[in-house]
Amino acid sequence: MFRNLLITLSGALLLLLSHPTVFAQDAAGYPIGYCNGEMASRSSVKFSGKGVDVSAAIHISPAYAATVASNRVEAINVALASTLNVKYIDVWIRTDLDGENLAWAHVESDGLRQGWNLVTLEKPYQIPENPAEGFYIGYTYWQTNKAGAISSLETPHQEAFYTKAGEEEWTDMSDQGTLCIEGLVYGDYLPQHNVSVLSASTDPYFIMSDGRLNCVLRVRNLATLPVQTMDIEAVIEGVDAPCHAQVTGSLPLGEAGAFTFAISPDILSADPSERAVTFTVKAINGEEDEDFSDNSASATFKVAEKAYRKIALMEEFTGEGCGNCPRVAGYIHDMLEDPDYAGKMNVICHHSGYYPDWLTTWFDEEYCWFYNAGGSTYAPGVMVDRKRIAGTNTPVICPSDEDLHNMVNASLQSPAFVEVIADGSLNTDNTKADVRISLNRVNGNMLNEVRLTVMLVENNIKAIYQSGVAGEYFHQHVGRSVNEVWGSPIEWTGEVSEYTCSFDIDPTWKTENLEVIAFVSDFDPQDPNACEIHNSGSCALTVSGIIGVNADNSSEAKALYNASGIRLDRPGTGLNIVVRADGTVSKQFIR
Repeated sequence: MFRNLLITLSGALLLLLSHPTVFAQDAAGYPIGYCNGEMASRSSVKFSGKGVDVSAAIHISPAYAATVASNRVEAINVALASTLNVKYIDVWIRTDLDGENLAWAHVESDGLRQGWNLVTLEKPYQIPENPAEGFYIGYTYWQTNKAGAISSLETPHQEAFYTKAGEEEWTDMSDQGTLCIEGLVYGDYLPQHNVSVLSASTDPYFIMSDGRLNCVLRVRNLATLPVQTMDIEAVIEGVDAPCHAQVTGSLPLGEAGAFTFAISPDILSADPSERAVTFTVKAINGEEDEDFSDNSASATFKVAEKAYRKIALMEEFTGEGCGNCPRVAGYIHDMLEDPDYAGKMNVICHHSGYYPDWLTTWFDEEYCWFYNAGGSTYAPGVMVDRKRIAGTNTPVICPSDEDLHNMVNASLQSPAFVEVIADGSLNTDNTKADVRISLNRVNGNMLNEVRLTVMLVENNIKAIYQSGVAGEYFHQHVGRSVNEVWGSPIEWTGEVSEYTCSFDIDPTWKTENLEVIAFVSDFDPQDPNACEIHNSGSCALTVSGIIGVNADNSSEAKALYNASGIRLDRPGTGLNIVVRADGTVSKQFIR
């Protein structure tokens, strides 16, 4: 349901590449070039002028040519960002940029399209058995007016981008990008084992107590035999012994994929906190790569000694007038009932985003700021740990069930460097709740500017009228009160912090359905996408049976109780209430 303006966002959360993901162009032949089968749909290089020919090319060095020696280039695959104002295109192969065409083909405008254009050469170019010189693969098009036909990637690559317009001299633009063009080679002497490593990535953090680093290596198969296995070596800064892994899959000629694997580096110190790792493909299908020049890629990650159990926080924007909200509430309920998510997520519902109802609070309306849409809001809307959704400018989306799972899973994959322990109790007449939050962080250099938000929520509230359902409906996770809408600055003592606050209890609230949810987050009043939640904690409210708490513990302990007033034989985890021989009472928290 919508208020003012709604743009529905679905499937907006992008996850890590799978094992493997294929994203190749549709072309046969052995590809040579530098764009790795990728293209840009918009041109960053345009030349003005009517009736001007524009050229672009790449250089295949003698060493590169030697990897496909004694074979022939039969076709050229050209990526065009646009065909507007392009009258025709000539593709060619030359040993000199201004030399004669050794192989060529001509295509009129009606035979061109935006995207990849596979052009068969009128006569193949025979690559010498021992190439003494390299050759250029390029094209020239005639523009009737200013055109944006050249497709180039932003990633620079040596000898990968030359341009010329009209009578101007050739310009080497290889430091600015890579031209999207490939020659397609055929013959009896093509490499059988050859991959190009496109990129590498890892988890943002290596947690020493876990000892595992998840990695993703993105490669392209440049050989005639499918890649079935790859042996990978990982050399990490500051670690003497390299790590090794073997990945399996099926990657045909010309296709690219992302392979996931894990290593267990022998890192014994969090100093330095940031490390570089270089991955190298050492063997393919048990055989040596026939071109080892492009087999490596690097990434960086940070090191932390430990991390705490992550508990994701899901916030739902909802309301009784929202007919679609019960659907999302059902998704959330099913996740909370799922054993895979037990104890791994907390939920808060803000009755805002559509129209206010009798459960809307002033801070519910304040949180509509997270939509980041100039005041336009909608419901149902969900954010998880207030993380920005990839490809959007907001942490809020109208989710599918799959979206919710993806968002929570992504959050749970992030390490938590702070622990949130909540404890709360009601006074004897149920008019006030006293809450104490204990925080622990990994080390004194982390999370210095974060804030703590403590919220009282109520479950099992019978709806007055909920749109979209028939019969009785009960609201869950309803925000009732908050310490500070944007959280309280945290005062650390080394790696710990203690925070206390109190909430007045409205007599209409059912105290047995109240719980405390606390979370630690960043806050930037200028940017809704810079308020990410680091971790959360929760607890139910207990009824205190002890009166007259005193911090003096000089007298000998006489009796021990938990927060519910039940007598204990020995101290337990959480709140312990100690009654001493002199009649004084003190509280102890044990973690």
